[in-house]
Amino acid sequence: MVVAMVVAMIVIVLKVAVVVIAVVVVMIGVDVVMEMVVMVVFAVIVMAVMK
Repeated sequence: MVVAMVVAMIVIVLKVAVVVIAVVVVMIGVDVVMEMVVMVVFAVIVMAVMK
């Protein structure tokens, strides 16, 4: 019984950890994409102004 409970706890912790990591990765990915978009928009504006 004790072993089963420990295993269940470990499984739950692992699932939570996976979800947290996934969320963090997505957040970082969105942040990077947003920065890329901002850079591209900025570059386009600069190009337009130069012309």
